[in-house]
Amino acid sequence: FRTVPAVVKPGQKTKLLFRVFHPGTGEAIRKFEVVHERQYHLFVISQDMTHFQHIHPELQSDGTWVIDVTLPKAGY
Repeated sequence: FRTVPAVVKPGQKTKLLFRVFHPGTGEAIRKFEVVHERQYHLFVISQDMTHFQHIHPELQSDGTWVIDVTLPKAGY
């Protein structure tokens, strides 16, 4: 998992990039089943639960999932 820019700031568009690896082999997983018309459902929820996003990153050819987000406030 990484972000661009590396330091996430509230109100600033940030790109999330991440990969999913097989826990036994360490290989990147590139095949995902479609569930509710999407391959991946990502939920971004603030610690105080006042902010909620249900978003769908896009799978790149190298196995990296990518999506742009703008978080409204600092925190976990």
